[in-house]
Amino acid sequence: MVRPIAFHPFPRRQDMKVSRTLTGIALAAMASLHSGTASAVLVNNVGLEVRALIDTDAFGGNAPLVNLTESEIDLPYDRSVVNISGGTAGSFSYTADADIGNQLLKIGGSLTNSTGTDMFGFGVPLINVYAQAKDVLTLSSAVAGTYAVTLELVVHGNLETTGVSGEVSANSLLSFGPVVGLNTTDSARYTQQGAIDDTLSVTRQVTFASPGAAIDMEFEAFISFTATRVPAGFTVSGDLSNTAFLNLILPQGLSVVESGSGTFGVPIVPIPEPTINALMLAGLALVGTVARRRKGF
Repeated sequence: MVRPIAFHPFPRRQDMKVSRTLTGIALAAMASLHSGTASAVLVNNVGLEVRALIDTDAFGGNAPLVNLTESEIDLPYDRSVVNISGGTAGSFSYTADADIGNQLLKIGGSLTNSTGTDMFGFGVPLINVYAQAKDVLTLSSAVAGTYAVTLELVVHGNLETTGVSGEVSANSLLSFGPVVGLNTTDSARYTQQGAIDDTLSVTRQVTFASPGAAIDMEFEAFISFTATRVPAGFTVSGDLSNTAFLNLILPQGLSVVESGSGTFGVPIVPIPEPTINALMLAGLALVGTVARRRKGF
């Protein structure tokens, strides 16, 4: 019997899959995750990042109009979500979110070529929007034994171009495995116009030597949207703002006891700004004054 966590089902479309690989990636060992000290290895394996690159002059004399990166890597986290967004009406737009608290990634972007000349990146993106989340999860078992642990990345979105093909694409990747050992990776590239409905999945066998034992598992998930050509007068766009949900599927008896970020599945509540606090205090004072006056009557 398995116990799904935050499962968001979408229909799977095999025809959208262009490539999928299962590879092992060697990782450095971590001495200890439970000491409360953020080692260099832990910092490298935990983090949120979003990025947007927009080049509206087709790699002409001007630098890219937008080249922004926002990240959260210092431990403990001050926030469980990082995001960027912006744009100019009729020209370009971008949005990207990496949310480890709600276990999702979201991206979107568009670029309109309002000139009379085709815009070419020649293999380099004219527009690229990217979101990534990495974390280390500590799993504990109530009973000794070997268990199958599955992590999924549900990808749902849309690619649109007008009159061209192969110039716009999206990518997804999910890597999962023990901190000390090899990771298994599932990835996909989407180039067909229209809907993207896919699920990346990695299952690992995890052995607990004794009841109450703990094992550190790390994952990396990212999605991206890229266009390398925009014909004159056309718009290219990618909308993966309804994706991608991370689903951790644990067998009965296993549980997540902590995470490297400290926020996996537990969003950080923003601290109110001082001005907001002042308004709240003023409002409470006003309520108290009204109540006293009414009591006087």
